[in-house]
Amino acid sequence: MEVGAEAVGEQPSVEGGAEPRLLRAAGAEPGVAAGSSRCLLVAEDDAAIRSAVRRILARAGYDVVTATDGLEAARIAEARAAPFDLVLTDVIMPALTGPQLVARLRRRWPRQAVLFMSGYPEDALAEVPNFSVQRDFLAKPFTPAELVRRVGQATSGAASAATPASPDTPARAAPSSPAQTQTRT
Repeated sequence: MEVGAEAVGEQPSVEGGAEPRLLRAAGAEPGVAAGSSRCLLVAEDDAAIRSAVRRILARAGYDVVTATDGLEAARIAEARAAPFDLVLTDVIMPALTGPQLVARLRRRWPRQAVLFMSGYPEDALAEVPNFSVQRDFLAKPFTPAELVRRVGQATSGAASAATPASPDTPARAAPSSPAQTQTRT
């Protein structure tokens, strides 16, 4: 973990399951980014992670709307006249998975920008229908600086020249450390 940063994600519990964590080290919060006037939809079923992501992105200047699962996110998005600047969604959620959410939104807005996130290892994600771990993917745990950077790239189109119109080809950056390949939720 970076000094002066938080890590947001999952940590294995003593019993072998996973429990949410938000680690805070001494230091400053991420600075305000050029996120002003960008409206994001965050779909995350873990309340602690959803809250941390909302807080970090709001402090970076983004307007953030949250949803507890993919179905709620779809309802929120479909009630709008225009797409969100970015949908940041967990891959595996109850009711509607991240890839199912994106497929549903892209029927209305084919170029909907998206950034997937998950703490599951790549082999588990390979089992998710209509999802491939390639790009436009943020592995949990992540630092606030990494979250703000990746959201900034995704909203400016810098993460991948253009967000693919197909929900089967989300993008992924390679893990930056061996720790990111551990089992997480």
